[in-house]
Amino acid sequence: FFRNTMSSLHTLVVLLLFITQPIVCRLSKLGFSAPFNAVDGFNGARTITDWSVNGDAQVLQNFVRLTPDRQTKRGSIWSNNVLEMDQFSAIFKFRMSGQAKVLFGEGLALWFSQGPFESGPLHGYLDTFTGFGVIFNNFRNEEGGKGHQDVQVVVNDGTKTAEEMMSGPIVGCDASMRYHEERADFSVFNATRISLSYKDGSLTVGMDAHNKNDWVECVTTHMQLPGGWLYNAKVGVTASTGALADNHDVLSLKIFPFAEDIQTAGIEDVSTPDQGTLEHLVQHLEHQLAAVQDSLSSNIKRLQEQESKSQERIVKLEGALSSKLEHSMESRIKSLESLNLKNLRDQEEQAEDRISKLEVTLNSQVHQTMETRVSALEGQITVKMSEHLEDRITHLEQAVKDALEARLLRLEDLLNERIGLAANHMVTISRTWWVPFIVLACVLVSGILLVYTKYHKLEKLHAH
Repeated sequence: FFRNTMSSLHTLVVLLLFITQPIVCRLSKLGFSAPFNAVDGFNGARTITDWSVNGDAQVLQNFVRLTPDRQTKRGSIWSNNVLEMDQFSAIFKFRMSGQAKVLFGEGLALWFSQGPFESGPLHGYLDTFTGFGVIFNNFRNEEGGKGHQDVQVVVNDGTKTAEEMMSGPIVGCDASMRYHEERADFSVFNATRISLSYKDGSLTVGMDAHNKNDWVECVTTHMQLPGGWLYNAKVGVTASTGALADNHDVLSLKIFPFAEDIQTAGIEDVSTPDQGTLEHLVQHLEHQLAAVQDSLSSNIKRLQEQESKSQERIVKLEGALSSKLEHSMESRIKSLESLNLKNLRDQEEQAEDRISKLEVTLNSQVHQTMETRVSALEGQITVKMSEHLEDRITHLEQAVKDALEARLLRLEDLLNERIGLAANHMVTISRTWWVPFIVLACVLVSGILLVYTKYHKLEKLHAH
């Protein structure tokens, strides 16, 4: 019985301990932690599930480098899912480090804001946001007497600009959270953690500056934001460098659904692997390779810029050389043209003189030749015309002679016929013996006149 009673009491004690032990539920879709083994299917680079990677940010296996230790860089990661809650708590782990001893700076920020990521002046994020952000800035810029806090909380309801947010009292605290990578005690396991607890517009920020479970409260502030803003808010981390630079590395972000979860969520095993172990060597090599890659990328970019400048100089030199050559060629061409023009004018004058002389000689020769040929042609034509005219005259004379003879014969026949008729008539009219004589005389006179007229016409035609 005693043994059964003791067993029951032991069971009851275990149950009581289990019931009183806080249960902490982490929202994995809204956070991240190493190792980062997801791969983007488009470019083959590492990525974070349910998060977008923007700008110069690069996801490695054990950390996310938002900006390398190079000037004028911007990088960010932004959640794809909204919080869908009215309170939360979070643990954010990061590292700010670099090789510079004195001149280093710019910063990193954790945002809880509505809407997607948009680039802007607040360490790479838009200033007119709705929500709040926690900015970590290790460069002390105290221009205008505004002061400086290494950790600063900024709040916006979507209507304020960066200048308006920074013009009021600074809400935050100071913390030594920057690591010099040239120190002998620097390790890739050096990090800084902050805790956030938000409920009913009240935000509490805690600091574990060197990741040793040495938590201190940084600031507690009450914020005036629209009702229900957190339900549609997203989480993002941004970083930027300007004239000064540092490595801004993000290691993990854990988000819990209740503000009270931070009381136990911030306590974790912060021991680091011993030097020489495989895990230590792997992370150290990854950190070194990231630095080498950053250096190579910077050198490649610088070489590309130098190449671009060289190309521009080459183009300018080509333009100048082309202009000089063109000017020189134009001068030489003009001198050659003037020289050639003078020679051409001289040659043209000589050619004109020769042409004039040739024309005179040719005209003389042509004139003489033409006169000779014309004289010869005139002689030939005269001879041929004389012969032809003589032939035609002879022919016409013969034709006239033949025609006259034929006409005379016809006239004789006609006269004989008429004389016969007249004689017959006179015989019939014998009483008038003198009438036939008169008729005959008239016929003879008429015939002679007709013959004389025809002959006179023929003489005129022969004369022409």
